[in-house]
Formats: sequence, C-alpha cells, structure tokens
Amino acid sequence: MALIICAVTARAGETSRLERQISKCLVLPAATPDIPGFKADFQVVLSNAGKLETITVTSYSPRSEVAKSVADGLSLSIRKCWPPGVKNGPVNIHLDGGEWR
Repeated sequence: MALIICAVTARAGETSRLERQISKCLVLPAATPDIPGFKADFQVVLSNAGKLETITVTSYSPRSEVAKSVADGLSLSIRKCWPPGVKNGPVNIHLDGGEWR
C-alpha cells in the first residue's frame, strides 16, 4: 500500500475518487520496496474532452537510476488505472513509498 495524494482543480469528491481508483489498480514495480524513502510526483494533462493526454514524472527521490525506472513504471501503471469521466485538469499526483507495506 502506498500513500497516494491527488490534487485537481475540481470538487473534493473527484479527487477522492481518483485516489481510490488509482490505489486499487496501481501495480508497484518489484524493486520499489527496496528503495528507502521513495517518493514520486506526476502531472496528468487532460484533453478538452477529458481524455488523458500525457503523464509526466515531475520529480522523484532518491535521485538514482533505479528510482527513475520505478517512477517511469509507475507512470505507465497510472495510465492503465486512469478512470473515465475526469473532466478537470491538470491533475498532480504524489506517491509516497514510505507508506508501502
């Protein structure tokens, strides 16, 4: 389990729905629990129609090739988990690996 925080320029209900949907389906790369203090931030950009256009890893820590690879893998997982019907964006997602169990 990871702590996932979504920030969106929308109603609080939409933010909660995003957090639930992503956390239910997020697949953590195998190396993730071995990275103490892993954190990553992502920005999701939506089209005018509300379709997911891009996911960008805006930051990750610690700064290492392994952590970068994990963050890139998580961005693919977020894309697969993205729920339909999100109309407001961009959406900023913070994932805190310190909460993984």
